[in-house]
Amino acid sequence: MRRNLGLTILLLCQALVSYNQENNSNPWGIWSGEISSLEIYLELSKIKSDSCQALLTVPVQNIEHQNCRSCTFNSDSISIEFKLPITGSPAFCILKQQRDTLFATWKQEGTHNFKMYPTSEVKKLQRPQTPIPPFIYNEEEIQFFNKRDSIWLSGTLSKLNTQKRVAVILISGSGPQNRNSEIFHHQPFKVISDHLATKGIDVLRYDDRGVGKSQGDIYNATSLDFAYDVAAGVQYLKNELKYNEVGLIGHSEGGLIAPIVSDILAIDFIVSLAGPGIPIKELMLEQNNLAVRNTLLSDEETEQYLELINQLYELIDIETPKESLYNPVRELCDKFYLALQPSTQKKLAPSKEGFYVSIASGYFQPWFRYFINFDPSPFIQKLDCPVLALNGSEDIQVVAQPNLAGFKINLEKGNNQRFEILEFEGLNHLFQSCKECTIAEYAKLEDTFSPTVLEKISHWILSLQN
Repeated sequence: MRRNLGLTILLLCQALVSYNQENNSNPWGIWSGEISSLEIYLELSKIKSDSCQALLTVPVQNIEHQNCRSCTFNSDSISIEFKLPITGSPAFCILKQQRDTLFATWKQEGTHNFKMYPTSEVKKLQRPQTPIPPFIYNEEEIQFFNKRDSIWLSGTLSKLNTQKRVAVILISGSGPQNRNSEIFHHQPFKVISDHLATKGIDVLRYDDRGVGKSQGDIYNATSLDFAYDVAAGVQYLKNELKYNEVGLIGHSEGGLIAPIVSDILAIDFIVSLAGPGIPIKELMLEQNNLAVRNTLLSDEETEQYLELINQLYELIDIETPKESLYNPVRELCDKFYLALQPSTQKKLAPSKEGFYVSIASGYFQPWFRYFINFDPSPFIQKLDCPVLALNGSEDIQVVAQPNLAGFKINLEKGNNQRFEILEFEGLNHLFQSCKECTIAEYAKLEDTFSPTVLEKISHWILSLQN
């Protein structure tokens, strides 16, 4: 569930840097700082008497040495303008220097104050688990066709040998994902594929529809549409490549999609990595509860906010024309915002319009309306294949205990005798060993995916073959 993850850094930024020439201090060099735990670098250099160069690097957003549109300076300040291909939204930044510190104020859908300090280099993200060739297995570029929606999907098939006994398809979480399910330079699906392929389990990972080399429209698609993409992959592996068994490994929303696929055609086994086991409204309310606690809201305001979210979720259905939802959603958002103290209002959003957009901008899309009303229970109850359901104990997006309890209840209701449910201590939603265990920490952690969980998955799949 990655929609809305992270802070999007400036699409259009103007920066003013003041410096004190009398103290012989100047801003030329490399500076580093953080906005909401998002690390950024600014490289400033003088070119002529009144012009300069500025390069921006935001490692977790794959922005590297992005040149400015303009950079000029005089005796009092440096003015820099950037334009980056991210969101299209403007941002304004003021940097003021005091000795070896730049005091920064960024304005982009709110105000962010932070400090920048001189550094000797732009630090690169370390991702030691990312596989590097040569591999002991082969990788093949493949395509498979979704007849229902008439689109081709492209992916990579990793295979150690030609026996074609068993293969798995990796299903990504929400939001547009490439075949490696890349997030903050982590490539968890590439790591999982590498581990399984070395164990003799062939793996198909593919670009989501509308991403990379795959065709289709992701923004008007729902989880059901994604399930038919996966089903097309299953048919390709079984019918064209003649695999004996095909299983699914789904992360987050991918774990929701896997049981839907099993309702479309036969699946040999399913591994759910933090996939929902309870109704999505319950899951999302719990997620919001954890996210909003200990924030800038008072206890009373927190309860009011959670009630607002609950009312919005109840309001958003699948059938009502979205135009008929605009006013009721706006009225609820405005009522909450206007009841806040002015100081709290400014911290949340610059205006009630800004608050409405930040809260409800995605609520009217087909994906969200299908997702928020989805209950995985009947699909899980119908599963007659082996199921391995895993969660990290520190997952704040799909909370482990109620979620895994939901899996157990539903699988037992369906009389499924072949399932295993495990909670891994100290792991977050991405199955990383965490310390802060926040969403912002995903990018800071060097490890991509727990080796212990990798071993559990491969051992469990291989045990089915015996």
